[in-house]
Amino acid sequence: MADRAPYNWTILDHELFNSATTCAVKSMAALVGSNEDSKSFDLDGPACLTEMLSLVDAGHDYINRTKCGEHSPVPLEEALNVLRKLLSTLGFTQATSKAGLDSAEQPTSNVVGGEVALAEILSTFREEIRSIAIRQMKISNTSDDRKANATELLKICDDARNASSVAGLELLDSKVDSADGDNQKLKWRWCRPNQKTDDSKIMAQNKEKKPRKLSSRVPVHDLFRVGSYEGVYSEYDAIGMPTTNADGTPVSKSALKKLKKKREKYERKLEIGDSYP
Repeated sequence: MADRAPYNWTILDHELFNSATTCAVKSMAALVGSNEDSKSFDLDGPACLTEMLSLVDAGHDYINRTKCGEHSPVPLEEALNVLRKLLSTLGFTQATSKAGLDSAEQPTSNVVGGEVALAEILSTFREEIRSIAIRQMKISNTSDDRKANATELLKICDDARNASSVAGLELLDSKVDSADGDNQKLKWRWCRPNQKTDDSKIMAQNKEKKPRKLSSRVPVHDLFRVGSYEGVYSEYDAIGMPTTNADGTPVSKSALKKLKKKREKYERKLEIGDSYP
């Protein structure tokens, strides 16, 4: 393994390392038990679990307050080693206690900063490319060729977003608030790995389903919940527009645009009293 660059430890580094040491001592003491006549016990599972959860919280706080590549990896490594040892002691299999390690018990990432650093680089690169393409599309005197190139760039950005969600990384088209309530804006976040599903495949699946007649009495906000759309989407916004596909992937802007046109067409048919297939 290559020598690591030297780091000056900060207060945050010392705090996490101390938390790991405290967890190791108190957790093992709880598992060993006490032989004192006045308050003897075999083991104290709740106390051990409390210490482990406290270390997990300290680790999350450390990650949220530090930037990849600017701090020593030792505090996090020590915290992980303590948790792995305790999980193994409590009877968890290696699938849990050694999650994230290869067969040789070495880090699987050869990149400084690991997966988080790669996610930052990828999301920043995609965000800048999208911004350039969108600005080009908004320029009134842009030639058709340049607009076509910008459109192609946006499609490539969408493809990258769809492909990354398959791997468990959600690249966001616009920044969202962090779920931790720390006032940070996220441009990416981890997600449940999804099966690869593109817009054309979803639309093809919709067409393959046997069309069903929808009564004009179906409320507009239920249009994409029934008939041929039943089971296609899993989440909707306040007005009934789909936001998430059945496989967990977000509905893309291009697909949403088509759905909005269908909704508008349905609303017009309701106004003149026609039924809608």
